[in-house]
Amino acid sequence: MSKELLIEVHCTKEWDDNGSNERPAYCKESVCYDCMFNKCPYATFTSHENALCYIGKDALAENIISFGGEMLPDGMDEEKALCLWKQISEKKINEAYREYFNEISK
Repeated sequence: MSKELLIEVHCTKEWDDNGSNERPAYCKESVCYDCMFNKCPYATFTSHENALCYIGKDALAENIISFGGEMLPDGMDEEKALCLWKQISEKKINEAYREYFNEISK
């Protein structure tokens, strides 16, 4: 069984368009793998736990819901809430997988 690690990568550099502040050759419009592969000094990252998401082209999150905020009402046990979130998320992922194969087999 393989394991994956989902992290959020951010660019901490503010670029200007007047050329006084040139981007490295590997730099694109947004953060990407090249930032990490080239050990860009402006790339920083953080962990990203308890997320349900669709990752599109160039490994960018196009639709993401992370557990937190209003999802933990006052008085609700966080461990219980996280367990419920995990259970629902895994169910929805499995449903999407089955639905996809049902649709392509038509």
